[in-house]
Amino acid sequence: MKKSLLMILGAAALLAGCAKDLSPQVNDLQSRLEQLEKQVESNKKAIEALQNADFITKVEETETGWSITLSNGEVLTLYNGKDGADGKDGAAGADGKDGDAFFKSVEIKGDVVIFTLTDGTSFEIPLEQEFKIEFLEREIGVEPNAEVKIPFTIVGKTDETEVYVVASGAYEAEIKGDFVVVKIPSVITKDAVLLAADNGHGKTSIKSLNFEQHSFDVGNYAGLASFWGSTATFKVSSNVRYTVSTSAPWLEVVSTKAVVDNTVTIKVLPTPCSYTRTGEVYVMDAYDNKVQTIKIAQGGTQPVMVFDTGYKTLADAIAGVATNAGVTKNGYVDIAISETQSPIEEILAIPESDMKYVVRVRSIGGGKAENCVIRGIKINNTNVEVHDITVEPFVKSAGTTTSMEYAYGIIVDKGTTKPVSVKNVIFKTTDEIVEYKNATLFYAVGTTGEINVSNCYFDARGSRVSQIYGGNVVFDGNTIIDGYPSYAIRVGQAGNGVKFVNNLVDTPVFVDVHSSSSNTTVTIGDGTTDNNRYSSKVTTVVKGSEKEGVVIKVGEKLSSGTVDLNGTYTFATVQEALNAANEGDVITLGEQEYAENVKISKNVTIQGKNRETSVIAGNLEIASGVTIKNVTIKEKAGVTNNVLTLNTGGNYGWGHKYLFRVENGANGVLLENATIIADVADATDKFEESVSTIWISESWNVTIKNCRIVTTADGAYCANQTYDSKNVVFEGNEFVGGGVKDWSIRVAAASNVAVKGNTFHSKYAIDVLNTFTGTLVLGDGKLDDNVYASEVEVALNGNKNACLVAGANFFPTDVVFGHRESVMIDPVWEKEWTANIDELGIKDTRGFALWNGEVVCGVADGEKNANKQYISSYPMVSVANGSVSKTFATLTEGAGFTGWVTGVTVVDNAGKQDLLACGVASTGNAWAATNYDFYVYHFTSPDTYEVALKWTMSASEAERIGDYLSFRGTWQDGEILVCAANTAATIGKYAYSFMVKDGVVAKEPVKIALSEDVGKKKSGTAGIYHYKGDQYIMANEGSAPIIVKREAEQFSYVGIMDMTNFVAESSNAKVIRTPQFVTIRGKEYMIFLHGNYASSNMNGAWLCVVPIKNENLAESLTSIDAADIKMMRIAPSSVPAGNGFAGLGVELEGYGCKIGYGLRHGEIGFVNYIP
Repeated sequence: MKKSLLMILGAAALLAGCAKDLSPQVNDLQSRLEQLEKQVESNKKAIEALQNADFITKVEETETGWSITLSNGEVLTLYNGKDGADGKDGAAGADGKDGDAFFKSVEIKGDVVIFTLTDGTSFEIPLEQEFKIEFLEREIGVEPNAEVKIPFTIVGKTDETEVYVVASGAYEAEIKGDFVVVKIPSVITKDAVLLAADNGHGKTSIKSLNFEQHSFDVGNYAGLASFWGSTATFKVSSNVRYTVSTSAPWLEVVSTKAVVDNTVTIKVLPTPCSYTRTGEVYVMDAYDNKVQTIKIAQGGTQPVMVFDTGYKTLADAIAGVATNAGVTKNGYVDIAISETQSPIEEILAIPESDMKYVVRVRSIGGGKAENCVIRGIKINNTNVEVHDITVEPFVKSAGTTTSMEYAYGIIVDKGTTKPVSVKNVIFKTTDEIVEYKNATLFYAVGTTGEINVSNCYFDARGSRVSQIYGGNVVFDGNTIIDGYPSYAIRVGQAGNGVKFVNNLVDTPVFVDVHSSSSNTTVTIGDGTTDNNRYSSKVTTVVKGSEKEGVVIKVGEKLSSGTVDLNGTYTFATVQEALNAANEGDVITLGEQEYAENVKISKNVTIQGKNRETSVIAGNLEIASGVTIKNVTIKEKAGVTNNVLTLNTGGNYGWGHKYLFRVENGANGVLLENATIIADVADATDKFEESVSTIWISESWNVTIKNCRIVTTADGAYCANQTYDSKNVVFEGNEFVGGGVKDWSIRVAAASNVAVKGNTFHSKYAIDVLNTFTGTLVLGDGKLDDNVYASEVEVALNGNKNACLVAGANFFPTDVVFGHRESVMIDPVWEKEWTANIDELGIKDTRGFALWNGEVVCGVADGEKNANKQYISSYPMVSVANGSVSKTFATLTEGAGFTGWVTGVTVVDNAGKQDLLACGVASTGNAWAATNYDFYVYHFTSPDTYEVALKWTMSASEAERIGDYLSFRGTWQDGEILVCAANTAATIGKYAYSFMVKDGVVAKEPVKIALSEDVGKKKSGTAGIYHYKGDQYIMANEGSAPIIVKREAEQFSYVGIMDMTNFVAESSNAKVIRTPQFVTIRGKEYMIFLHGNYASSNMNGAWLCVVPIKNENLAESLTSIDAADIKMMRIAPSSVPAGNGFAGLGVELEGYGCKIGYGLRHGEIGFVNYIP
């Protein structure tokens, strides 16, 4: 090692020399070179120190490289040559782009630290970490007779580390994974539980746990929070950890944790409502149990606010303004309309004023336009701005002048010369107005001033949208729907600047130039292009004709595009459609690539016609509630950039390029059924150093669902990140790769994130920053249902203990860091119940299945005649909790062996589980008469069945079939599989396939021959079972199972299942029954019964589980390690041949599965199994 270090020192010296030679030649890089020289010198000294070190005790990653602690206590700083990120360090997980790295990586592997340079050279130094047990707390508050799980961490843990627990007094304790599980006695004493660890190399650590009865005393909040915003406090007294949370967006928890008497402070944000509102705050214990709910009420504001003064009516507000000359601020009089539960039943009459101020009428801060509703506005020669409210006119409004006797929304009255702006106003047409048929939503009469109406929504419902009889009025970017049949907007005697631009028009006649007009110019569009968009409903854009003094200009109409808005308008680009859209609109992308960066500032839905071919090649920046679904988002060289236009907070601007960016208070964002791809190797923009797929910061209620997110190392630096965001959900996604960083999801700061039902294909599935202070929920918080594929080495990467100390919460609480799975579980067999078939009075049971949580028994008995033919059958039954639960409908169709139901299996029928049962067809049997009929019965409930199949074998080819039944596929597209049970190789040469399509079973089977080598190795077939593809396993009566391959109409031999390490006795020890294939937590298993045969007891049976590796049945079963076999013993039957005709069924649940099983005359039971 010393020789390698000397060579590296020489390289360091050479690099330093080169840097000095270059510095005078490149003056503009002087500071960078100086920094590089310092780093190289530091690295040189560090390597010298490493050369003399005995071992390393600690490795920490820093912004610019690594911090290494040596055995002598010296701390070394190693540089990677890259500038750290500006701003909040580490949140984006990105290094800067400047510089050339000297050390490429420092990695801990077992008991060594591996140092790798950028030229590929590497060397190792021994690692000896501190060895100790760490608890988050050692004084634990508990309840009597409870069971508590206490997490612990072992610092410096090795593969040889062993952990022991000793409980004193009446306490009981055991170790499960990284938890001590303690059963608390009925009387809590001062006795302790001791945990001891031995690293196998002479180091030990011992820590104790003490318990006391926990106490919770939660106070209430009895006050009424101020409408301006205030704080609400209540007391919590507890000797255990707890958390405080809220579901109300207007409440913020200031203090969240304590272990002593504590005052919890809740910040109450200002209310936009004129009524009292109530929100809930929850106090939760350390195990996520809700201890108490606190209700916080906040009083409402006045309906109208003029700056800090509230008024009950609009008239009072105007009067208050008139009597208070000092009411203006920055040249404005600000009249704010509060959210009300019903419209303010008034007209806001703004009188003429010669004062030099602007009257601004708007929604109150935090209020929504649709909830801030007044009846109308009358403007008399005053500079007025109206925005973000709803105007809902009523008939014969309460105006005092003649012009307000009719239903007008906003009227700019005679003599007005001052400018008026109306923006983002919703004009709402009530049923009363529709019936009135003489309303005008916006009216300008006798004015000469400039009037701008922009981004407003007019759903006229047959009313006039506007009448313009004066002034220079511009309609810009409005939505105009269902106007008066003769016209939406009429222009009479007006000015020379009447314009209509960028509007969305969905009404038969847009503009009518009245015959009374004179000295008027009307422009449709920008003068060259008519940039208004028209639906198919529009028949006339403008009617009326030019005459002396009247000019009508109509630009050339825009060509249609492939981006659809509400199924009504089309645009060439996504951004154009967004600019025209209103809140709640739906934008549909065509099947093409749109090379653009899209900035979304409205609450809209963007959806593709086809997920794979509707492509946005650029990026999306989202600053408000948005739904995006059924599209592909991918990076594109020359398009994808880091230009932010919605980043009002000015934070997190590190120069990274984000394909999907949600930030700065966005609320209610959904990305669903989408594909995000970052796989472009772009040398110019260095995507591998600068791209992240998804970035979520300071946002709320963001869901990423059912998406496929591809992040390669040459296409992105890192994948998906959350920072300081609440209620972020990743659900049902597939993550392929993790960029250079090789993780799929990073959680940071105070984010609350749920990750459930996803599949991960990256080295680190989830990366948790050590400074994480939020909440991470896996699965439903109790069971982790994420799948960690074979590429995953570590499910949770980070330092759990550091996060817990910082204040983080993890659910399930027993999540484990640094392992492939998030929760390490020892194999568990847990019997829920068992019973005896004969004691239950069930006659000669031959087939078993698990159906809706109950064990179904195929009963092989009934009334017989003198020739041993069945003349009636006993019904099947199901068993639950050790007792017969249901008796099935009696089978009344079928001859011969109809009463002998031996084959039962469950089949998927459009997402619902149905049951199939069959009888046996046989010839010349020793204990029953010859029968050529094979019946299959389809049960949709225990009381309801149909005969799905009746097939009669020809006498010349008849074989015994139906002892076991299996099914491949679904009831919509599948097949029933049965085998000939004869033992000799010369007979029993076929398997029979009855195809099923849309619930209809083929009347005749496809005969699938068994190849000659299969025939020689079998000894009476006991069913054939499908794994996947062309891979099947054939169970036998007296020999080991055979793995076979389906080729055309033949099953060919692949291999014999290795039964060496199984434990059944006697010559039939190789027998298995009813194998079932399941996937649990991303791993595949075969579950079966072993050691059963009809004519012998064989000391009972075993439930067995073996893993299937690499999706290769033969590779997995022809050589099985003893360590891979998990078994549970089933008690033998006291009845001869009682263990024969055994079977089982499996249903997935949580971490594991439920298994229902039974023996012919022996034990029947129900087991929970967790592998």
